[in-house]
Amino acid sequence: KQKTAYEIKECDWSSDVCSSDLWCNVQGSSHYKPNHGMLLDLIEKHQLSPLMRHHYMVGDRWKDVACGHTAGTQTVFVGDKYVYGDYPYHMIAPDYHASNIYDACQLIMERTV
Repeated sequence: KQKTAYEIKECDWSSDVCSSDLWCNVQGSSHYKPNHGMLLDLIEKHQLSPLMRHHYMVGDRWKDVACGHTAGTQTVFVGDKYVYGDYPYHMIAPDYHASNIYDACQLIMERTV
């Protein structure tokens, strides 16, 4: 059985992603953003739907948005001004903008209920 967002809302997603960044912070690795290997690992670990459009990548940098985009997720940029990335990611824009993490969570909840 796949878990829903409500069933795993108590998970500490932040530590999962941050720890992935730390142990595989090597350019060229499938886990180094903007590559999306860490997202695939999280989906498997938490038994989530493999349909990537059901998921959101939330971040405050272009690499977060590019990571979500290349994985096929919806993306939410948190911050005042989005700065586009380097080539070949220079044309990737976030799907949604939020001024803070609370607003990003509200936006996601409105679209998933």
